[in-house]
Formats: sequence, C-alpha cells, structure tokens
Amino acid sequence: MGRGIKPPGNYVAVAWIDLMAEQNGVKKPNGSANGKNPTKSATLTGRVLPPSGAPAVTNHFFPTVGGGKPFTVFDLADHLVQTEQWPAAQRAAAQLRQAAELIRFAQKYSPFYKERLASTLTAPREELTPEMFAAIPFLTREGVQGAGRSLFSTKLPEGHGPAFDVHTTGSSGQPVHVKSTKFSSLFNTAVTLRGHRWFRRDLAGTNVPIKVVSKDAGREEVSGWAAGSTGQSYIYSNRMPVSQLLDWLLIDDPHYLQCHPSILQELIHRSLDVGAKPSQLRDVRSLGEILEPGLRALCEREWDVPVRDNYSCEELATLALTCPDHDHLHVQSERVLLEILDDDNRPCAPGEVGRVVVTGLVNFATPLIRYELGDRAIAGGPCPCGRGLDTIERIIGRERLPVVLPSGDRVFPVLDAEPLLLKSGVRQYQLVQTSVEEIDIKMVAAQPLSVDEAAEIGAHLQRNFGHPFRFNFIYVDEIPREPGGKFQIFKSELA
Repeated sequence: MGRGIKPPGNYVAVAWIDLMAEQNGVKKPNGSANGKNPTKSATLTGRVLPPSGAPAVTNHFFPTVGGGKPFTVFDLADHLVQTEQWPAAQRAAAQLRQAAELIRFAQKYSPFYKERLASTLTAPREELTPEMFAAIPFLTREGVQGAGRSLFSTKLPEGHGPAFDVHTTGSSGQPVHVKSTKFSSLFNTAVTLRGHRWFRRDLAGTNVPIKVVSKDAGREEVSGWAAGSTGQSYIYSNRMPVSQLLDWLLIDDPHYLQCHPSILQELIHRSLDVGAKPSQLRDVRSLGEILEPGLRALCEREWDVPVRDNYSCEELATLALTCPDHDHLHVQSERVLLEILDDDNRPCAPGEVGRVVVTGLVNFATPLIRYELGDRAIAGGPCPCGRGLDTIERIIGRERLPVVLPSGDRVFPVLDAEPLLLKSGVRQYQLVQTSVEEIDIKMVAAQPLSVDEAAEIGAHLQRNFGHPFRFNFIYVDEIPREPGGKFQIFKSELA
C-alpha cells in the first residue's frame, strides 16, 4: 500500500493506517491494546492513490511521515505531546479542516447526511468557516434513533476498518446504535495513553476497573490494562455488593482504581466502617457519572488519593481528561470538536453553563456531527498549564433533568450538595423533585442528621437552586443505580 513511493515534500499524512494484518487477528474494538500485541506497528503511508473504491481522507492532526514508515499507537501518543501545545487558533483551524473532511465524506457516503448537508461546502475547495459550521443543524438522540442505518456510511476510508457496533446502555433513557472503527479505537487508545503519561502512571502497576461485565464472575484477573502495560488487572463487576468489592480491593491492593463516583463514595464509607483502606493506591479514575467536588475532597481526605475525571460517552469514547495540573478537564481536541452552547446556541463564555454538543473527528463509520449529548457543563477558559486544548470547568449533569420552579421555569442549577458528602455519616444521597415546592433528599446514612446539619444543607441547596424549596430528608437502606451501573444524583417526577 504505497510502500517505497516517495511522498511529496510538504504534506499532511493521509489517515489510512495499514491495519489489514491486524484485522485478521484478535479484534479489541474497545480502544484498549491492539489485539494480543499492543506494540504492534501500523503503517502510515504517504499520499498515494488508495485501492480502487476506497475513499481517501486526510487527518489534519497527524504528523508528516514518509511513505512506509512504521507508526505505532505510541508514536501517535508522542505526537499528541506536540499538538496539545499548539496555540488555540492553530488547533481550532485544524479542527475545522478535519470537520470539513468528515462533512464531505458524510455527504457522499452517509444517506442520512446527503440531503441534510446539501448546502454545506458546495464548492470543491471551499473552506469550512466557524459560521458555516454553526449553521449545521443539531443531531439529537431521537434523530440518531430515527435515522437508523441510514446514518451509517456505506464505505470506510482505507485502513479505518473494520467497523463494529456500539449499543449504548440506555441509562439516558434513549439507547442508540452506532458503528465505530478500528482506527477510531486506535486514536482513543492514544489519548488514553496521553492521560497515563500526564499522571505518570506506572504501566507495570496493578489496576482495578469496576464496571459492567457480561460474564457471571464477579472478579476476573487479566494481564495488561493499557497499551504497553505489563501489570495485572483485576476486573470487578459493579453488580457485586460494596462490602465484597472492598474486600477484594484490600486483598488485591492495586495502584490504580477506575469506577463510577457513586461506587467510590460507597467504598470510602465502607472502608471507614471496617477501619482499612488500600495501602498502595495512587489515583482513582472516575467515569460514567458526575464527579462532585465534595467526593474529590472526601477521597483525598480519607484515602489521601486524588481523583481524576474521565469524561466520555459510549458513542464517541473519550471526550475530555482531567488536566494534570488543575482539577478542570481538557477536551481531547484532536479527536472531537466539543461545543458548550447557551440557550441561544452561542458559545458560552468561561464560567457560563451550557449544553454539550460534540462532533467526532475520527469516526467515519457513523458521522456524528453537532450531536447533542444531553449533558450540561461549565465552560472553561485558557489553562495556566499552557496546553492549547479546550477546557471544561466542570460537567454538572444531564440536560433532561431540569429543576421546575413554581413559575413554570426550568433551570439547571449546579447540583452540588457538597456539605452532604462532607458529613462522615452520609454514604449516598439522591435528590428527587416531587413538586414545584418540595424536593426529597434520600440518604443512606449511619445516623440521622442533626437539626443544624439539615438546616445547613437546606440553605446551601436553596442558594444553588435560587428558590426556597422545602427539603424532606428521607433515610433509606439503599439507592439503586440506573441500568448500565450509572447513578442519577437528581431525579424529577415533574420533568
């Protein structure tokens, strides 16, 4: 595939990685190590004609590489060290060029987009401007469900395949079906490796992910847990009782833990009950739920361990990672264009709350262009760390769960009940709006709050909500999670 052909001098590498040999081996579409050999080289070729019928696309974040040079996921991770230092203007320009590649591909190969994008980029060499991109209609979960297979591309760029199915768990209430590619997984592996390098994780260390597993076993031991990892991984099922999870955690004593924030909170309180905690733990990666500041403080106080957030979605995998120098998140801008928009569809200024809209830049099997995730987030500003990647100050919740005021207005306050988390007796809590004047606070607690504690928490939430709701403190033995293992911190009987 172009080996030995000298590419033109100044060029951007064509994004078809020669993965054909890997396609005949073990497939791991989840973005972890590539088959049985995570160090196996792919080949990035120069700008040559692809085989007949295979579309060529350009990736504008790839390095300039000569034809036939071996190019591994580690090389890509090395290159991301450079792209994350690009000035914001350079990064934004590359994102628009990459979005233009995706749009032109979708116009030609996705039946859904043929008419939807008919008025976008009509001239062969026309450049995509921010204004043109902002005029593209939003794609909702309902839109994905309604489009069905017409959203899928009828062809893949050379080297991007194979394609595989992704079915979301439906914890949002709206499960969707998309397709992704081996190439997209490779890129996700590279940004995951970037995160490990940011936090200087020892890939020879042991790792415990607590997640949904398809097997009946509650605990499974495997070798390797990241690209290039030689350490052991102990996979726990999130369906197991927290008491059992902690027992295993104390026995395996890993260096790294990965789980939902709600599980982490229960583990910490359980460890306080038994008077024991993991002794080697270096950091915790949270995923799948909102990470409250109070939980981060609780983990650091009780376990002396930092919590790093991983913002992702099943449709597009990793979207943002915690900055290695600050608590906010860095968007993985080389693989996703992420917008935070206000109610008038304008970009939010730093500190403003808006809805999250994403465009996947590397998955050409199911182009997701201006896709509304249903999340709310606080926009961030330039990061003092010097990285040119966009920032998210904080993810604050699902758009589909508004607080309804007596006036009928629907608002999305920061659902921060940090004082609850800082009370040592509270293990878990959930807010449920039952009327326009009342909100139940369900709690799993060792003992009831005092009158003063309840008043402090009520006043804190009233300030956040901007209305003097009556809060009913209800004590329960357990608060169940949603399908897929996620936990909803706020629910409404009115929305």
